[in-house]
Amino acid sequence: MGECEYKRADAIECALRYIDADKDGRICKEEVQQTLDKVIGFWESVVTLWYSANYVMAHCDADEDGFISMEDFARSEEKCLHDCFPRRIFFENVCARLTLLPEPLPPVKCVPPPPKTEKK
Repeated sequence: MGECEYKRADAIECALRYIDADKDGRICKEEVQQTLDKVIGFWESVVTLWYSANYVMAHCDADEDGFISMEDFARSEEKCLHDCFPRRIFFENVCARLTLLPEPLPPVKCVPPPPKTEKK
């Protein structure tokens, strides 16, 4: 099996360029959901189920603060866009379509998750 043509660094660059609608350097769950709603059609429901906004946040938000930053991408290397298959799905079904949109996605209100309470 050869090297993957889809590089993780390129996937991260695409995510920050197109999904980070408010350009604050972080991606929130609402921005992920807006992106999926815009580019994923009904017939691609398998991809939507596989890569839901919750799935993306669970795998890429390393510090669990409700936002995916460059630091999160660095810390989540083992599970966020970690091999060729998820990168291929991301490039072919998300990045390729985002680049074709006539205008950027509008900013959305990011709502951080409630603070975690310690279990006793």
